[in-house]
Amino acid sequence: MNTGEKYAIDADGNYGGDKIERYGWPVFGKSRFPYYDKFWRLFVVPKTNRPIDIHYKKGIEISQKEICSIHYSIYSHFYSIYDFIENHAIDRTTFDFCFMRLSNICDLVEEFLFKLSIDKKLIHEDHTLFTPNKNKVIQKCEAITNSKIFSDLETRSSSSIIIKSRVDVLKKLYKLNDYIKIANPIRNYRNIIVHSWQTFQYNDMVPAFNKVKKYQDWQKITDRLKEKDPAKKEKLVEADFVRMDKLLINTTEILVKEINMIWEQIIDTNKNNDVIDIQHDEVLHLSSGVSSGLHIDQNYNIGLSANYKNDH
Repeated sequence: MNTGEKYAIDADGNYGGDKIERYGWPVFGKSRFPYYDKFWRLFVVPKTNRPIDIHYKKGIEISQKEICSIHYSIYSHFYSIYDFIENHAIDRTTFDFCFMRLSNICDLVEEFLFKLSIDKKLIHEDHTLFTPNKNKVIQKCEAITNSKIFSDLETRSSSSIIIKSRVDVLKKLYKLNDYIKIANPIRNYRNIIVHSWQTFQYNDMVPAFNKVKKYQDWQKITDRLKEKDPAKKEKLVEADFVRMDKLLINTTEILVKEINMIWEQIIDTNKNNDVIDIQHDEVLHLSSGVSSGLHIDQNYNIGLSANYKNDH
């Protein structure tokens, strides 16, 4: 089905998206996530009764409905975050809520890519990508000790051994290095927000990505901020803390750009611009594409290179 140009997220009536998609398009979708619309037109629209209504056609497989739903959920979460950023003061409650949403987006992106790859037969249960290195797994199992298990549980971690993760498989198919650089810090930060027993906020500031682990509870913050020398205290805050609104906004902006670039890979892998017929070799070829311009400095201040900002 050739959806043509008459279908677009911001088009009128049933030629466009739903209420959330329309509201979010001028806020962030059009400028930051344009490939959402491209995938929507190529994959989602043909599975609906548009322009009669926006519901699925009869006979659409559950797995494909799941892909469409996850795609929509990613967009919906971003819209919630941008709505808070634009219309609400960024306080601790807002910050925590939005960071949990960012982490959820990362989970959804990887689930989306995995299910889409299965749907397009890029991966299957007999694929060599799933073959575990049994010797390494055995070595990890043999290295487990009582003290290691105790230490992991004491720090509210896990002593389980991961044989193969979704990302291990997906990064063989898609260029995900820059995405992983932002997704991992987001998840780590979210875990500390959720599992810490007290706040780690200082005024309107929170610890930087690579400093957050040592500020898991308020006592550790107060111990460091009781410094009587104002110069030393200021130096400590400057080295370890960032404004929460800046951290949230920058992280959100970079994550949505990285996800848009992944969606671009999905769309551009097919010469006919039809995501329904993605070829495996073309996906692998794109894994060596151009860098996004993402950089994270030694203090985990996430940013974009000057050239990337100017070009985008």
